[in-house]
Amino acid sequence: MHCVRLHSNHGKDPMRTSIALCSLALALSLTGCKKDDKKAEGSAKTGEPAAKASPAAKADEAQPAKKAVKTLTAPEFFKHYMSLEGMAVLDEYGDGVIVSGTVKQTIEEGDGSLVVWLDAEGGKWVSLGFVDQGAAAKGKGVKAGDSLTAQCQVGGGMDNYIMNIDCVMQ
Repeated sequence: MHCVRLHSNHGKDPMRTSIALCSLALALSLTGCKKDDKKAEGSAKTGEPAAKASPAAKADEAQPAKKAVKTLTAPEFFKHYMSLEGMAVLDEYGDGVIVSGTVKQTIEEGDGSLVVWLDAEGGKWVSLGFVDQGAAAKGKGVKAGDSLTAQCQVGGGMDNYIMNIDCVMQ
């Protein structure tokens, strides 16, 4: 254990400060040791082997099965997404979506990234934010009226739009 001795010109006793800091450090270190000892004692007292939190043990645990990513047009996706509530959104789109449609608008953000809006009909749209900041879409010269397909994570939606993130053009 390392104790630091502080010197002060503010009328405080430097030895008292040093003792207080050493006592605090000792108490904290013993508290940490006791927690580990209690875990070991608990398993020793019950006769059960201590549980190990190794990466190999965690890898053996069952992982939730990934669902097939849905492939939908922008209008289909918009209609289906807006019909869902609460956890049903995560159940349906937790692994993402492949969405395709007609580009309604492209927007170059202040940081140079490109956002694409797909027309979901009736004044509604699906916004696509790309992992590559829209570099692939810029490279292909994507513009209003073009067809586009992208695989994305669903970010959320409101009245007339859904925001998808981490999109990759297909």
